[in-house]
Amino acid sequence: MDQLEIIDVTLRDGSNAINFQFDQHSTKGILKGLDEAGIRFIDLGHGLGIGASEKSGKKAKLTDEAYHRIARETVKNAHWGVLFQPKFGAFDDITKAANQGAHFIRVATEIDKVKLGKDFIAFAKEKGLQVHSCLMKAYAVDVEDYVERVKEVAAFGADIVVFMDSAGAMTPELTKHAIGEAVEKVDIPHGFHAHNNLDLAIGNLIAAIESGATFIDCSLRGLGRSAGNGATEIMTLILKKMGKNLHLDWKKLQDTAAKYVDPLKKDWGISNLEMIFGYAGFHSSFEPIVDSALSDKAKALIDKRDLIIKLCDREQINVNEKIAKEIIDEMMEYGNAVT
Repeated sequence: MDQLEIIDVTLRDGSNAINFQFDQHSTKGILKGLDEAGIRFIDLGHGLGIGASEKSGKKAKLTDEAYHRIARETVKNAHWGVLFQPKFGAFDDITKAANQGAHFIRVATEIDKVKLGKDFIAFAKEKGLQVHSCLMKAYAVDVEDYVERVKEVAAFGADIVVFMDSAGAMTPELTKHAIGEAVEKVDIPHGFHAHNNLDLAIGNLIAAIESGATFIDCSLRGLGRSAGNGATEIMTLILKKMGKNLHLDWKKLQDTAAKYVDPLKKDWGISNLEMIFGYAGFHSSFEPIVDSALSDKAKALIDKRDLIIKLCDREQINVNEKIAKEIIDEMMEYGNAVT
């Protein structure tokens, strides 16, 4: 696993951007295009992972089993796999994915809760799956702590560990430091999952590669949650310029994106709030919590951007309404200027 690989996440992370509504036609078309273009790893299914359609309250267009069946019938050469979060998935979901023909599973836990993935990693390995340990919100801890968490999941048996820049909060310098330290100190293949809130997804992917990462997550047109990811078709061309020819058909990638992705997402670009998410380290899933905590009076007096920055100064991983209301009360009492 020393060869540099793109893991395309269009059909998984990208589903977050379209309310989890990839239908059979687009799913099959994107799978076929990625496979024929030479992409060797394809992540697909509900954006929050297997089991999430029933347990998250966010129902996908198709069932997990339907997405897996389409992959099994369509993909000829690539490895395809699924995301798994302990809060949504169960051991039976892993068994079903393995039986349907999945090659890998991405066990995703928040950076401060990696032990929740231990038994699932071991179980997936028993089922013959390659296991990627995806460490969400990894930007929220210092590099020394990140390296310790990497050591833990490596000891659990993970085959690959992935730094998840879930809020798009990283810069190339920060990425180089984190990935470089982890590569030096833990003998396991390393990956990087970028989000584009600060318009740095591609820059961070390049920095990760230069620091020793051999797996990078990308999506067609950068389709993904919040401000999206690094674009597969752009990254392919950049890698060619860097002399890292992955023998991918960039024309096929562009054509697949134009045919199946362009019609799905109309509002391209990074919104003002999405930029602040990246600056502050604020995961987009926390926005409903903040909105619920804001009273009508607070909405009139507090700039939401200031609130998000102050909130993330205190907490970036375990945000809840209680913390949000505490920050709001402080801002209402003492003023809302950001220093």
